[in-house]
Amino acid sequence: STHPCVCPYINICIHPWQFICTSTYMHAATNRRTAHSQTETTSLTAASNTAESTVLNVTIPVSPIGPEDIYHGNMKLILGLIWTLIQQYQFGSRNQRISTKGILLIWSNAMLPELPLTNLTSDWNDGRALCGLVENLRPGLCPDYLDLDPDNKAENVEMGMQLAETHLRVPSLIEPDDFINPSIDELSMMTYLSYFVSPAKEALLMWIKEILPEFNITNFSTDWSDGIALGTLMHRLFDQLCVDCDSMKAENGLENLRRVIDEAEYRLGVKKLLTPAEMIDPKVDELSVITFLAQFKTATLLPLPGECACSGAGLTKAVVGKTARFKVDCSRAGDIKGLSVKIAGPSNNIPVTLSPLSPGVFTASYCCQEIGEHSVVVAINEQDVPGSPFQINAFDPRKCEVVLQPSYMTIGQEASIVLDRSNAGKGTVQARLGGQDEGTVSIRDNDDGTVTVSVTQHTGSEVRLELLFNNELLTHCAVVIPLVDGANEASKGRLKGSGVYDATDLQKSEFTVTGLSPGLLDIDGLAISITGIGSEAEVELSENVDGTYTVEYVPPKPGAYLIHVQCYGVPIPGSPFKLTVRQRPQSSKCVFYPDKTKYKISGQELVFKVNTKDAGTGHLAAAVMSERHAVFKVPCEHTQDGQYVLRFTPNDGKCRYILHVRWSRQPVPGTPYRFRAWPGADASKCVAYGRGLNEGVVNEPCEFHIDAREAGIGSLSVRVHGIKDSFKVKVEHEEPDPRVLLATYNPHKEGEYLISVRWSSVEISGSPFGVYITDPDAELEAQLREERLRQRSEERRSRRIKSEEERKLRMEERQRAAEENRKQKIDALRKRSEEKKRLMQQQEDERQAAIREMEKLCVSTTRPMSGHYSRNGLQQQYVMVGYQHGAMMAYGGNPTQYYQHKPISTKHRSSSFRVKQEAKKKKKTRKKRTSKCSSGDEEDRTKWQVPEKEPTFPNARSLGHSYSPIQSDTGSKSSVLNESKSSLFGIGFSNRNFLTGKRQELSASTEKL
Repeated sequence: STHPCVCPYINICIHPWQFICTSTYMHAATNRRTAHSQTETTSLTAASNTAESTVLNVTIPVSPIGPEDIYHGNMKLILGLIWTLIQQYQFGSRNQRISTKGILLIWSNAMLPELPLTNLTSDWNDGRALCGLVENLRPGLCPDYLDLDPDNKAENVEMGMQLAETHLRVPSLIEPDDFINPSIDELSMMTYLSYFVSPAKEALLMWIKEILPEFNITNFSTDWSDGIALGTLMHRLFDQLCVDCDSMKAENGLENLRRVIDEAEYRLGVKKLLTPAEMIDPKVDELSVITFLAQFKTATLLPLPGECACSGAGLTKAVVGKTARFKVDCSRAGDIKGLSVKIAGPSNNIPVTLSPLSPGVFTASYCCQEIGEHSVVVAINEQDVPGSPFQINAFDPRKCEVVLQPSYMTIGQEASIVLDRSNAGKGTVQARLGGQDEGTVSIRDNDDGTVTVSVTQHTGSEVRLELLFNNELLTHCAVVIPLVDGANEASKGRLKGSGVYDATDLQKSEFTVTGLSPGLLDIDGLAISITGIGSEAEVELSENVDGTYTVEYVPPKPGAYLIHVQCYGVPIPGSPFKLTVRQRPQSSKCVFYPDKTKYKISGQELVFKVNTKDAGTGHLAAAVMSERHAVFKVPCEHTQDGQYVLRFTPNDGKCRYILHVRWSRQPVPGTPYRFRAWPGADASKCVAYGRGLNEGVVNEPCEFHIDAREAGIGSLSVRVHGIKDSFKVKVEHEEPDPRVLLATYNPHKEGEYLISVRWSSVEISGSPFGVYITDPDAELEAQLREERLRQRSEERRSRRIKSEEERKLRMEERQRAAEENRKQKIDALRKRSEEKKRLMQQQEDERQAAIREMEKLCVSTTRPMSGHYSRNGLQQQYVMVGYQHGAMMAYGGNPTQYYQHKPISTKHRSSSFRVKQEAKKKKKTRKKRTSKCSSGDEEDRTKWQVPEKEPTFPNARSLGHSYSPIQSDTGSKSSVLNESKSSLFGIGFSNRNFLTGKRQELSASTEKL
């Protein structure tokens, strides 16, 4: 039961595991111990009853399983019993309200707040949670677990398991490949994670001892039953919680626990895993207590928006462009990490700056940029604080403006000031008198965005009025008004000048005001008006250097007028003054009649008329100004009542003129009159151009241009001479210059025509123009005919080219065939040459064999010998003729055969023969003859004689002296040897020259081919 290799759960509990192992062993041996089955069942029943009763004084519910199930190996029930034992002794959890899985999940999230875990399977696959758990229990083992690559699951899990097994003694119950599987068995994961509870318990106990050293905490059951340690722990972690923990009493443990647990859940979000009654129980579930306390390590104060308070003037109003502030007090609101202040304006959001004043207390600063209602939302974790959202009235006092203000005030009289606040936003206007001035101020709203402020003051030299908008002083609207005594000042005024009594309508008149103080115009202290019956003259005032005032006015019509002069609202002596206005000449009633000639020609007189009958009495004057700034006075001839005639002759044909006509210095309606003088007609300067003057196409529009800009004023005529009714020419003006004309025509018949262009009945340059009209249809037919001829010629040419190409192809084919034939002949000759060489080599081999055979038959003798040998089935005869310088000489029966044998050494003269044969093969088969060899003694040498005359033989070569053939004893041909100085000479017949010639002929033939 204690062997670690039996089962990974062997260390969970001793007695229950012995019971399961024993039952499993008994089940395996059932077949061998069938005789004792009744006894075994009785033993299992006893063991089951023991498990159901008490094991380590703890009751384990195993009612679904019986002894017979264990005996018969019911795997499902046995595994259920094992899991029950694991829960009881490995986890140690007996919480009836929350499952073991739920407690493990809460504990995991408390240990790893950075990695939210929702399950015990897939959320652990990447290994980061496992490494983080190891780091939290043993800081420094894996500090960068959050930076691990989630894709490297196997490496992360393997590293975490190795660290856990090495430093925490947590066995690797699960293979890394199974750990990273999303479908891993949840119970296996729970069992593996349960091994971390023990080191977590130790780490938690050390952490608590550091915080509560005076309590000497040693367990997670009885040391927490009175609630004092829990309350003190929470107060030391969070100063504002459990502030009365020092006054708690141990006998009120149930009440202490209830208050602390509730406050922890409300203020910290610590999940309530146990009730106060369960906490006070000595047999409390320690895993639940550990999980409950572990939450305090990472807990933070929850935000309580209801405990937050906002105050300050910045929550109700704000001045545009100025920083507004209000205070946010969150000292009792818990965790304020989620505190946010947002201000939304009419069109955009306004940034807010939070500045800490004290712990949990902030100053919110903002600056509005537009007028209108603003909404302030103060929230903690997206929950509004009391009063939120707040409405702020943003206004701009700079937009307030004084639109009406008197320039002075009279003592004891009321004056009104009008203030426009329509663009400043919502608000009220306040006013007050500055200094020690005595007076009254009243304000009236005009309901149009303006406010009227009425002021009355009795003493002083000036009035100082301060205006406020929403209690904001309007410094730019400060009102300062001079305070004067009007009656005394007005009594000094006097008028001078002819304009006071006489004037002409619509003409400027003037007079002077004297005796008054200077500077009245700046404060509107002087008021003058000139009014008549149904009319009023416009008045202009100006102050002179000497302190007097000049008044200028223009009466609108004749009649009687009154001149009113007031100083500070008080009339001067003699006011109003009577004014008589006389009528004057009216040029507007003059009628101007211009010259009726359409084109003003240079050198021709122009006549203009003016009717002044209804214009009153006056003087008419006229003048003409050219564009070259020359001025010509025009005489005005008066013909009858009110009728005038003006005569003018322009002398420049390329100039514009302006006629000015005035009636008593006033312009006559219709003037100034502008006109242009044109030069006379000049056909030489009229130009015609365009394609239509040279050629055209039947039934296609043709055109040409006529430029008469430099030809002066004249008439244009265009005529066509040629085939009758062939076409007509249409002339139109062309934009933008109307003196450039466009002539168009559409000919209907082919032929030659003349186009005559005349300017004022004079032929222009180049006129008449010869035009040839062509018919495109006839030209097209001729072109088609020519094209057909060209196509036929091309076809014949292409056929010739094709035939020539075919002939070239045939010639090339013949050349290729001849080349192939030549190559074949060369190959055949080469093969025959090689075959001949092979045959010659074969003959040479056979000859060598024959020589070797003859060497065996030859003997050392000076007498001739003869014999036969067989070659290629033919009998060949040879004759030994003697030696020459140690060489044996012989020839065959045929004179063309010659044999020569050089001895190997001078001591032994018999050696191999060299045979040269050029005779043709004999077709007839010869009888096989036996080789004979005859020799003579010393006496026979006398038979060899030297002939007197040298005989000749074909293909013979001399080896020494002269020679001649003789007949030997055997009847064969031989050479006569002449002995001289112990040397024997002989002759032979050779075919060397013959073979050499044949070879040369063969080589020449090969080169030729």
